[in-house]
Amino acid sequence: MKITRWQLSGALALLLAACQQQRPAPAPDNGAAPTPQAKAQASPPASNAASLPEPLMIDPEPSAGNEPTIVARETTSVNGKPACTATVRYVGAQDQPVTWNGEDCAQTTALFISEGKLRELQRFDGLAEEVRDDIARSSGVVFYVEGQFSSAIYPLNSAKQIYTVPLAD
Repeated sequence: MKITRWQLSGALALLLAACQQQRPAPAPDNGAAPTPQAKAQASPPASNAASLPEPLMIDPEPSAGNEPTIVARETTSVNGKPACTATVRYVGAQDQPVTWNGEDCAQTTALFISEGKLRELQRFDGLAEEVRDDIARSSGVVFYVEGQFSSAIYPLNSAKQIYTVPLAD
């Protein structure tokens, strides 16, 4: 559907008229001091302030700890199949969930490991340079999950978000 310039102008005029009708008219300025009644009408009632909802915390404060930690682990279900959901806390970042699908927590290993341990497991050399940089930025430590048939790491990127890197078996 194509809207013409005239249709848009008419819609904007109606919108502007509606906005002006909702706004109270300003009091005439005749140089006299406002009466107490006029002051009471101008200020919002105190009960309105109490009825406002609490502000939403869009970006919670990052972790202040000095070591990354697994805050919680629980077996969950994803599409009717078992899964292990861990809440991971990197230093200087918000807590973030990591879900390992197909196996419950009892069947998985989840821990923070060092770059040296990844090298020992022969998993570091195959990683992309960006992934290596993200691991280095996190003090050389990364969240590692290993299941029965596969494993993955969950590095923290420069935007402080965790992402999945499957490891070749």
